[in-house]
Amino acid sequence: MFRAIRSLERGALPRVDGLVYVSEWGRDAVLSWCPEAATVPSVVIRNFVAPLDIDHRPAPIADLVSVGNLEAVKNHRYLLEVLANAKQAGRPYTMDIFGGGPLRKDLQELIRSLGLEQQVRLRGFCADVRESLPGYLACVHASYSESLPLAIIEAMAAGLPVVAAASGGVAELFDDGVEGRLWPLDDPDQAAAILIALMDDEEKRSLAGAAALARFRRDFDAEVTAPRLLSFVMDPDPAFAGSHSRS
Repeated sequence: MFRAIRSLERGALPRVDGLVYVSEWGRDAVLSWCPEAATVPSVVIRNFVAPLDIDHRPAPIADLVSVGNLEAVKNHRYLLEVLANAKQAGRPYTMDIFGGGPLRKDLQELIRSLGLEQQVRLRGFCADVRESLPGYLACVHASYSESLPLAIIEAMAAGLPVVAAASGGVAELFDDGVEGRLWPLDDPDQAAAILIALMDDEEKRSLAGAAALARFRRDFDAEVTAPRLLSFVMDPDPAFAGSHSRS
């Protein structure tokens, strides 16, 4: 089935009028197995969402928030291990995880085994989760593979600093030490130390949140980015073929 899908894509991609990639990582990934696509007019226009009204922030809900389906690739087990290490260091952060999926029972068991029942809530699927994001102090993300996650973009729209790994296109969303922090996915001790350093410094966390909001408004606000997408879709410029153009 996989080979059949790739064969279909390899035949179709070079024949389309234009290609829109949501990240440079995604573009490079496609061209690595379908170099023929380089002949097609293309542009990198990153994912975008509508701005969020954050003039009136809700009452604090929890310290940390993570949004993503409860699947292995999202790596929620690692988040729980990091939280357990932070607790051992005297920082019992609370965290809400939004999303449904097949690993819910396994994660509930891990929460119990790590003694995090009073700190972590599995909130399930929530259609309007973005409305609650301003009630948290930071967004944490531990996925192994992402093209350009909307969950992080929505957190930035809410003015939250982000702590995530540089997997896939995530590193194109924010700069380490500016809008948030990058952490490793193979060292929960170090990851906990990075998280604690951010959470313990209220001024640094506040500055990172403000920078995240400014980055969102510049790069991921639908009002700014959607017109670029529409312009390219209406008139893909052949001059962009093979040039790795970005908007």
